[in-house]
Amino acid sequence: MKCNVDPAMFEEQRCFGIGMCIWNSRGHFIKAATCWHEGSSLPQEVEAIGLRDAISWLGRLDLSKVFIELDCKLVIDSIVDRKTN
Repeated sequence: MKCNVDPAMFEEQRCFGIGMCIWNSRGHFIKAATCWHEGSSLPQEVEAIGLRDAISWLGRLDLSKVFIELDCKLVIDSIVDRKTN
């Protein structure tokens, strides 16, 4: 399975949302969820919060071995750097 995570920032409203979708190995839609957060942050911080939200959501669904796809290279690189150090 795969989970796509994508944030949306609303600076005027000082909030941001996270969208998450789960797809099976054939590319069929399984489930989606959204989370809303108040405040404003840097885009990479919002993406990292989205990753945390997705991991929590997948855990509540008791799903494991799920590929998580993000758009922010800074977040991905920081995770890879932590694994190699």
